[in-house]
Amino acid sequence: MMALKLHGKKKSMVYAIAIAGAIMMLIILQGCARQGNADAEKSNQAALARLDALQERLIGAKTLDHIDAPEFSLTGINGEKVTKQSLLGSPYILQGFASWCATCIEEAKKMRQVYSEYSDNGLKIVYVSVWDGETNETITEFKNRVSGPDDWSWHVDTDQVALKFEMISTSSTIIIDREGKMVYRDDDESRLDRIIAEVQDVV
Repeated sequence: MMALKLHGKKKSMVYAIAIAGAIMMLIILQGCARQGNADAEKSNQAALARLDALQERLIGAKTLDHIDAPEFSLTGINGEKVTKQSLLGSPYILQGFASWCATCIEEAKKMRQVYSEYSDNGLKIVYVSVWDGETNETITEFKNRVSGPDDWSWHVDTDQVALKFEMISTSSTIIIDREGKMVYRDDDESRLDRIIAEVQDVV
């Protein structure tokens, strides 16, 4: 069974989205039942706008105020060890993914473009699985499929990194500066121009 690691705060956020969606649907249905067509359409549009705004607050792009990144320790698919401490001095992008995720392929294309522009400035890319079922083999297969560079770090999440960083989707992206501070995150498909702008501030 394919399932994301949804525990604690992450599970609460997912539940909040689901509950908000249910509430909005009730509002829409009530609007349809009680009002004429024109008024119902207006009510439905307002309800959908409120739902979109809530979803954006939960998973949309956010600039973070240099928040300390959690401690973590991972071993990559090639046996290399990566920790918060070992990455100090280098800006990096922590990218969530799952090997079966279609949107993750598009995210990888964006990461390759960002990396090609800023790797000379010390930027590193750290991939971590957000699905319990990943293995070194499935990650290697995904890496090859997206033409992931060998100098990126690829990891099965053996240290609850997805939980520690509250990564609530397979597209979660977090940018950490040279001092180990989180400066940006999104939990939806990333906008390339926004990622580039945020990376420029930390390299």
